[in-house]
Amino acid sequence: YFPFNAGIDDELSEAFLLELTDALDDDPEAQSVVAAIWEGASKRSSIAEATGFSVDQVTKVKKRLQRRLKEFRGKFLDKHGIRD
Repeated sequence: YFPFNAGIDDELSEAFLLELTDALDDDPEAQSVVAAIWEGASKRSSIAEATGFSVDQVTKVKKRLQRRLKEFRGKFLDKHGIRD
């Protein structure tokens, strides 16, 4: 779900998580889903269990998150001088 963390160092992965969490400060549901995924939840059911959301709510939040992640990822890569 987060293709950014493959092959980069832990410090950069942590920076991504912190900056993404900050960027989502207006969407606590998305922050919760990000945290669950970061901790290893990958299926909607496991994300729902970790967050306390229904599976349908997880689906809605993930769609919202995907739209926001696309924009954020580009900004993050630029900020940190990473070529996509």
